[in-house]
Amino acid sequence: MERSARLALDGLLAPVITTVHPLSDAPAALATVENGHTSGKVVIKVA
Repeated sequence: MERSARLALDGLLAPVITTVHPLSDAPAALATVENGHTSGKVVIKVA
């Protein structure tokens, strides 16, 4: 975990984020993942 954090901080690890959804839209975000319509990570923003 520490190595991954260091790589991210150094700009060598860049996760691909497809979409960011608010918590209220979590069901739609999960449906997107379940249906395989994503090429990166789907993030659910809690705060």
